[in-house]
Amino acid sequence: MKIMHIIAPVSFGGGESLLVNLINEKVIGIDESIVLLYKSEKFIFKLKEIRARYYVIKDKELGDNITKKDIIKDLFLLFYDVFKINKIIKNGQYKVLHLHGFSASIVGYIIKKINNSIKIIYTHHGIKQKSKFKIINNIQSKIYNSFDELTSVSQFSVDTLNKNFNLKKKFIKIHNCIAKDFFYDYKSFQKKKNNIYKFLYIARFIKSKNHLDIVLALKKLNDELSLNIEVVLAGNGPELKKIKAIVKEKELENNFVFLGSVNYSEIKDLINSCDYCIFPSIHEAFGLGAVECMSQGLPVLAYDIPIMNEIIKGNGILVCKNELAFGLKKIIEIEFKKSEIIDYTKQFSPSKIKEQYSLLYKGLI
Repeated sequence: MKIMHIIAPVSFGGGESLLVNLINEKVIGIDESIVLLYKSEKFIFKLKEIRARYYVIKDKELGDNITKKDIIKDLFLLFYDVFKINKIIKNGQYKVLHLHGFSASIVGYIIKKINNSIKIIYTHHGIKQKSKFKIINNIQSKIYNSFDELTSVSQFSVDTLNKNFNLKKKFIKIHNCIAKDFFYDYKSFQKKKNNIYKFLYIARFIKSKNHLDIVLALKKLNDELSLNIEVVLAGNGPELKKIKAIVKEKELENNFVFLGSVNYSEIKDLINSCDYCIFPSIHEAFGLGAVECMSQGLPVLAYDIPIMNEIIKGNGILVCKNELAFGLKKIIEIEFKKSEIIDYTKQFSPSKIKEQYSLLYKGLI
């Protein structure tokens, strides 16, 4: 069975990570390739690492700061490339298209119109909110209704999509997965030799990731208690300079470590150098970074939002937005079993998620 994935990679986020992990999880009888609507050096590097077959349609990178308006504008130029993509599909005798994200859904819809025999699965990687324009919602519903299967990476996202659109066939949940490397060669748990509690947050420095909330919470905690907390922040982004300045202003330099971008190959060791994961982001369809931390036995401190309730369960602490300082204190007081957190996270392994998609593929042929 030959499967063609289509994606418009922006950087190396949840959708790109899912694809790399799925394709790297080989299943007998399934042959997969990827069409990249745009070039992405980060994504291509990972695809080369796993020796994936891929095709790049446009020699142009979208970049991290791309807006939906930019994507829509550029889609008109992609219309001319639909026939090129359809030729690749026909020459390769692909039977199933697996679309990832908004741009791919538009391209897939047009391909379906000119190649009605093709079967299509669409996976949504974000949280789709209803547009204020009814005509846009109707168009989106029509596109979704033309596909054979609809999936999204969390139950929260599924419920939102099914509520916001008039769908004949409903979205179903298939969780995102993390790399198989996270599921072997576990580091042995070491008892603390000092009184420093290390929290880790791996995220781009953008407003929705709420790095400022961590700074303010730690300032409040330091004013009230004498807990020795160190927060390790990995990532880059437009808010980095501002956060560093506020940390200095609040005299918290001894409580924060700024690592900048970290190579993906180093993330597992970084996680194992810390005691807890802190994850105050509020706009997540899945929460990949939190799951990666849990895979190594780290409890997670996050905001009490639907997606965090869904993926964290009892493996951490969920707090309201103004209670992050309380959460930092509370999570240290609770004794979590590292082995139980690791076992729980195995449901997000590539083999488990690939099995679910494989059943969908086979059901279409």
